[in-house]
Order: sequence, then structure tokens, then C-alpha cells
Amino acid sequence: KDNLNATWQITGVQLEVGSVATEFEHRSFGEELALCQRYYQDYVFTGSTLALSGRGAASTDVSYIAFPTKVEMRTSPSLAFSGGWETGSGRAGTLSSYHTTSNIITARGSNTVSGPTVRWVRGGTIFVDAEL
Repeated sequence: KDNLNATWQITGVQLEVGSVATEFEHRSFGEELALCQRYYQDYVFTGSTLALSGRGAASTDVSYIAFPTKVEMRTSPSLAFSGGWETGSGRAGTLSSYHTTSNIITARGSNTVSGPTVRWVRGGTIFVDAEL
């Protein structure tokens, strides 16, 4: 009689395109997560989390970090960053560019120093987006 503040809960719904219903599709949590990660992923580096690391070029102040995506993205993604870039000795640098494919991301940093290990700083996040 009174439905003020009433809640209607439903689960197990599958929407169909067209007028013909198909069998209900059962997917595991892992399958559904992998399908979602084709569109968006993030890499969060906090506290004692091991940051991404790479190697500097032998005679320049340019360093690279390459890493695979968690699953293959639907297309080459765009990236956004929070946090910073530094050498193993703690010298700050800047992220100058990046290149992506559907399954590999290569970040290029400058103002590091020649040859050292370089890493993405703990406390930073890399956002990988291949939305439509």
C-alpha cells in the first residue's frame, strides 16, 4: 500500500538486443573483470609496493620503463599519471612521453641521469584508458 522509501532489488538480469532471447550467460568474476580491464586499468603504487623500474640509456638523461598491461586492451590506450619519476638514487625526473600498444606501455622519462635504474615513484598512479 505504501511504497515511500521502498526498495526493489533484482539480480540475474540479461538484456538482449532484438526480439529473440538467448540462453542466460554465466561468467565467472575473473572473466567479467578481464572483460572490463580491456577498457580501463590502473596501477597504484603505495607504501612499500614495488614501483615499476627500468633502465636509463648509457649516455643520455633519458630512461625508459616498459610494462605489460594486465590484459590486452581493446585498442592502444591513453595514459594519465599522478606521482612522479625518479632514479634509484632519488633524483627527480619528469615523464616526457609514452607509447602504447594494446598490451605494452613504454614510458619515457627525462632529467634522470645516464645509466641508472629509474622507477615510477611510490605513491603514484598510472591510469590506462581505452574507452570507446
